[in-house]
Amino acid sequence: MIAPHLLLSLLACQDYQVTKQTAELVVSPDLTDLGAVPVGYAVDAVIRLDNVDGDDVTVQGIELSNIEGDYFGEPDASELVVPSGGTEYIRLVYSPQEVGYHSAELLLISDAKDPEILVDLRAQAVIVDVEIAPQVLDFGNVAPGDEETLEVSLTNAGGADIEVGAADFDSELFSSPTDFPFDLEAGQTRLVDVRFTPADSEPASGTLSLLGGSLALGAVRLQGNDCEGGLPEAYDEDSDGYTTCGGDCDDGEAGVRPGGSEACDGADGDCDGTVDEGTECYDDDGDGYTERDGDCSDGDAAVNPGAVEDYGNGVDDDCDGVVDAGTTDGDGDGYSGEADPADCDDADPSAYPGAPELADGVDNDCDGTVDEGTDWYDDDGDGSSERDGDCDDTNPTIEPGASELEDWADNDCDGVVDEGTDHYDDDGDGFTEDGGDCDDADPSVSPAELEVVGDGIDNDCDGRIE
Repeated sequence: MIAPHLLLSLLACQDYQVTKQTAELVVSPDLTDLGAVPVGYAVDAVIRLDNVDGDDVTVQGIELSNIEGDYFGEPDASELVVPSGGTEYIRLVYSPQEVGYHSAELLLISDAKDPEILVDLRAQAVIVDVEIAPQVLDFGNVAPGDEETLEVSLTNAGGADIEVGAADFDSELFSSPTDFPFDLEAGQTRLVDVRFTPADSEPASGTLSLLGGSLALGAVRLQGNDCEGGLPEAYDEDSDGYTTCGGDCDDGEAGVRPGGSEACDGADGDCDGTVDEGTECYDDDGDGYTERDGDCSDGDAAVNPGAVEDYGNGVDDDCDGVVDAGTTDGDGDGYSGEADPADCDDADPSAYPGAPELADGVDNDCDGTVDEGTDWYDDDGDGSSERDGDCDDTNPTIEPGASELEDWADNDCDGVVDEGTDHYDDDGDGFTEDGGDCDDADPSVSPAELEVVGDGIDNDCDGRIE
């Protein structure tokens, strides 16, 4: 046995060296698949390094090789130290600029047990396809100080989830109460509220631009208080075919419109500025009495319930049902054949001076004209009566077969207003020629469309072909 002091002497005479314990470095994942990423987006790829056994590990080299495409960026570090039992991360960015499958390899060179570790990276770049509807949002008439909110729908028709980052407005009159940003998954539809708060009644316009990351997803044209240049349906609230700028004096009531029928209801049914004309509630002769008040001849101001009977004139002046005592009334209608004016048919009680004209082929009111004011009579002299299909027998420009004019009226009585003119939206894209549609036979051409580069067409009607 060697004495302890001799052992110490022997050890002192020898070289003494402490050996470093080689560590094991675990990299995860060894395949990083970022999945579908929209073109133009930037996504982080994160690789984890765990030192599970041994001393500190020094990663002396980090080499990236793009295999398919050139869209995986350089790592955020060229070398790093992973402490014993510790964890470090390597980050790099994938930012594709074209559609396709892309791959890369990341080589880690270290002093670990396994000095070279290879990590695979891959991803698929897809096109962002967001369908926005409608492309024109017209708020119609909104009073100053009031607000109106409408909706725009966003549908992700692409193959990757996206983030809708912001709604950008170029006019302070328009805003959105919707919370941004929000995620829009592939195939999902999301509604965005858009608010219009006008400061005055002047026509307003603006643009809503929707952004996804650094990409422009699309734009929506915004407008309001512009009946002349706006979408016709936005200014025809009661859907009666007439807008406020087209003469509709009450756009909340479908029965009130130009060319409408007057009824005994205190409303201006035909929007001509006169209420209840042509009905029993209107004083046609201005004598202070209507038919409803008992005026038996509302076309003669001298005849009314307050007048004094003029005996011998053949007229029931005071509307008491008795005409000129002492004359002969053969049919008992209150008028005599001998009076002046005389009953033109004293055998027909429906025919007498001032009688209501009926559609019966008889001169009921004894004025020499038959059936005037009825559906059988051509009131406007255009050759057609209501019975023949004339939808406005007070206007000679309106009858079946007439030429359609730009006058907000159904001239040919086919139920459609101004078809074939610049007032009418021939291709149904929401714009007329008057509204700026430069090709009203093509629904893909309007001021709301986006320009298609290279197709030789002025898609957005701005006068330029991109």
